[in-house]
Amino acid sequence: MLTEAEVREIALPILRSRLSSEGLSEVKIVFENDFDDEPIIRIEANLERPTRQFDRIRASANDIREAISGRGDTRFVFIRQASPDEDAAAFDEEDEPGEVFRQ
Repeated sequence: MLTEAEVREIALPILRSRLSSEGLSEVKIVFENDFDDEPIIRIEANLERPTRQFDRIRASANDIREAISGRGDTRFVFIRQASPDEDAAAFDEEDEPGEVFRQ
């Protein structure tokens, strides 16, 4: 499995290319286990302006997963957007791979 630094090296360019117009300011990467104890990667993208364009977030998660998979890491990737106005970033999406999630 890749390290946090290796995942960050892969994730940052992908997230910047899709979310820079929303003011991407920070990315947090957390390794944990999901509900059935499988290892996953959770990424929190801090945005100045939250987006409701789920396709860009899903595409980012899918591209990150594809890139890490190419390096032998099979973990699912979940992306959550965070912003100064957390209420604006809250969505009622189910917690699916490549989806926005709310803790």
